[in-house]
Amino acid sequence: MASIQNLLSSSSQDGSVEPGAIGSKQPIENGSTATETTRFIIEFILDLVCPYCYITLKNLDTAITLYRAKHPEAVIEVVCTPFLLDPLAARSVYDKASYLQERSLQRQGHSGEHLASLAAEAGVEFDWTGRTGNTRDAHKLLRFALEPAPTAVRSTAFATGGPRAPDPVPVSPSPSSGAPAPPPLARGPALQLRLLAALFAAHHSGGADISSRDFLASLGASIFRTTTTTTTNSNSNSNEISADDLRVSVLESAAWDAAVEALAAEARWRRGRGAAAAIGAVPTLVVNDRYVIGGAQGAGFLAVELERIRAAGHGHGHGRGQQGQG
Repeated sequence: MASIQNLLSSSSQDGSVEPGAIGSKQPIENGSTATETTRFIIEFILDLVCPYCYITLKNLDTAITLYRAKHPEAVIEVVCTPFLLDPLAARSVYDKASYLQERSLQRQGHSGEHLASLAAEAGVEFDWTGRTGNTRDAHKLLRFALEPAPTAVRSTAFATGGPRAPDPVPVSPSPSSGAPAPPPLARGPALQLRLLAALFAAHHSGGADISSRDFLASLGASIFRTTTTTTTNSNSNSNEISADDLRVSVLESAAWDAAVEALAAEARWRRGRGAAAAIGAVPTLVVNDRYVIGGAQGAGFLAVELERIRAAGHGHGHGRGQQGQG
């Protein structure tokens, strides 16, 4: 079982795979005549407490912008899958600096310069003040952005497709920044990304406690207020959902607990073509259910990988990437 102590571990190993062939080294053939890939479903396997996952969201947003500048016809959607780095953690009891830096950086032999360098390149400013803890409730909220009732259906099943999926949601500003409210969104990947961006920014750059149900309920209500999602209260005609509704129906729900646990376990022990395809670290990106890119890769690297996958066609080929940081 991965723990928060493994959060910042790194590896130079190749972390990309073919389904059912973990560690496959089959390269993309130059001059392939396969039909080019134009639709990308990117599964972002993450834990909200992980700073490298925040960096990856920023870099992925930039990479998709770069890619679409060259391929405006591309359909790209990003969906989130939960990963619990410290499933036994309590809520709101850990000093964030100690929890993330002392328990992880020092025990793994990292000085922090590597994280600082990646953050600067991605445009992320970390605020190490405040408290933190268990992220299970935050994952429930993220999943609620995809579906109104808890299930263990793979997140990729919620990709909408169509002629062109919505652009990724910028990581900033957060809803509390005073910026104009974003346009309404229906439940789905784009809404989930909007919520993810707000959660990351509030926790890692704003000092908010990602494990506090009060914080999560308030932030969730502010995000869903701008959506067309119906309230969990069937007697209400409003499209809004209150913080109290979110707390009772989602954050305190045993059914949502079970759904998040099942989804996280599936990611750890995923199977494809009869071979185990476990995800052992975060951040991890799985493109079109075939290509696995681990670690906090740069925007340029990710844009190149999308080009490689496009050229491979039909999702065949071999991506590259370091193993995850979690």
